[in-house]
Amino acid sequence: MRATRLMWVLGLAAASWLAGVPSAWAGVPGHVAGYSEVASSNPNQTAATTIVVPRLSCTGVPPTGFQEVFAGVRIDTASGVTIVGVNLECSPRPLYRAVMEVNGTSVPVDLSVLPGDTVTASASESATATEVTLVDGGEMQTGTGPGASVTAEDVGGMAVNCSGPACTPVPHTRVTRYSASTIDGLSLTGASQGDIVDAASATEMTSTVLHGAGHAFSVHWVSSCGTSGVC
Repeated sequence: MRATRLMWVLGLAAASWLAGVPSAWAGVPGHVAGYSEVASSNPNQTAATTIVVPRLSCTGVPPTGFQEVFAGVRIDTASGVTIVGVNLECSPRPLYRAVMEVNGTSVPVDLSVLPGDTVTASASESATATEVTLVDGGEMQTGTGPGASVTAEDVGGMAVNCSGPACTPVPHTRVTRYSASTIDGLSLTGASQGDIVDAASATEMTSTVLHGAGHAFSVHWVSSCGTSGVC
């Protein structure tokens, strides 16, 4: 059965995600150009994907400008978010950063990520333990921490720095391709499909329908700075 498409309006929840600095994640469900599921009854919740890191185009971003989006997997919990993947930034020059966090607490990452890299991100969380793993070519890094009560899992591009209805504008990226994507070890078939939209309901990033037996999709940039025009 084809997944239901949802248009997530950024900032509908009171909490913000990635408020202020990249290490300060305070997650909310939604804001995803990709696929999301409410937590199952499994004692251990997992999410995984493989991403080809897209090239950024930061042309036209002013010296004081800032654009950002996260690409990877997220587990939403009552104690914060567990994330693993790649942060894509125009600040104002292109910046690609590997990111891992367990229940809102940053895990130091020393992997260098470049456009064109094939990166595999995976996260596993139960009530008692969490593990996140990031693989980039022959390099791998793993982080662990306490568990938490899981509420949802997400795979795709995710908006950041949200306050009320407004989030940081997404950067202009080439197509981001996701493959080998799973939630709780299963394909994304039946998960809710979403796009990133700004506070004026203009689409910023859109996700494609699933292919590859429900494990693969792409995220396409559509627009940036549609609400304020300030990047």
